[in-house]
Amino acid sequence: MDSSLLEERLQYRFEDRTLLAEALTHSSAVKEGRSRGPDNQRLEFLGDAVLQLVSSTMLMERFPREDEGTLSFMRAEIVRKENLVSVAEEIDLLNHVGTGPSLETAEKIAFKTVAADALEAVFGAVFLDGGWQRAYAVISELIGDIPD
Repeated sequence: MDSSLLEERLQYRFEDRTLLAEALTHSSAVKEGRSRGPDNQRLEFLGDAVLQLVSSTMLMERFPREDEGTLSFMRAEIVRKENLVSVAEEIDLLNHVGTGPSLETAEKIAFKTVAADALEAVFGAVFLDGGWQRAYAVISELIGDIPD
């Protein structure tokens, strides 16, 4: 599937298109022969850390007097799976993710996990492709304003 629409929604154009392809390849696609890989699990690992760091930075900037416990609670709310699924749905991410045949009959809840994981993988790919400032810009735009 053409990923230019996804890049438009991310407001980011990849220099290394293989990173985006990897971010959009679920492990089931590799295990079940629909893709030669690699799958997005390593990028998901990295993207989770990048998301945590961006969220932490945003909170530190927005709430300079809050204590660690409050900031940790607020970050947990930002990065929870339901929020990531919502962002993934807004950018229609699942229509770009390659999966294996086993997921064609999976419960809807499985796709929520696929969506959240793929979004984290995309964040990891943006970080590797464009660095901290681009990752910060993409993530902060997608996760939106931090509530008071």
